[in-house]
Amino acid sequence: MPRRRSKVPLHVYVPVEVFDAVKDVSAMRGLKMSALVTSILEEWMNIKEKTSYDYEGLKKQYRYAVEQFKRHKSMMAETDPEGELIKEAENLGLDWDTLKNVEEVIAKLLKTYVGPPDKLHFFIDYLEAAKRMVDTEKRLMEARMQRYLSIGGADVAKAGTDTHPVRAPEGVSDLREHEAEGNTRSEVP
Repeated sequence: MPRRRSKVPLHVYVPVEVFDAVKDVSAMRGLKMSALVTSILEEWMNIKEKTSYDYEGLKKQYRYAVEQFKRHKSMMAETDPEGELIKEAENLGLDWDTLKNVEEVIAKLLKTYVGPPDKLHFFIDYLEAAKRMVDTEKRLMEARMQRYLSIGGADVAKAGTDTHPVRAPEGVSDLREHEAEGNTRSEVP
């Protein structure tokens, strides 16, 4: 009796723009295109099978998010060495510890900022990269807790993610302490 295959090769014809978008998203998430399409279809059909590629993809997403954040951090150090935009974001109420209100602060910055637009756009890219990294780190922490705490016999639901709070990227949350001490900034966090 022939062995049944779990995957079937399939050709799908889509517009070039759709293909390019899927290719970009799959690269950003660190997944193969087939894994990305599969995950989108599973989500769309409300099928949530936890497979190893989800975990591996999440690890790749996190590495990519960290690389992107570091790139934007160095760009910010060049474009805003005095940290004017960081101070402005703090004045608008940015929560550096969790970055939960990044979208609201970006909206306020877009309305109130007066200065070179490229400087503002680099700062927004920096904030978005930091938020993406924090969100990915939180999802990776949840996946690892689910994966490893269930092996150790611990009740994952009781453990929750509050036992290991996810922090803002290194250097971001230290800004407040650094400025509270009255130090002047020589480098963007």
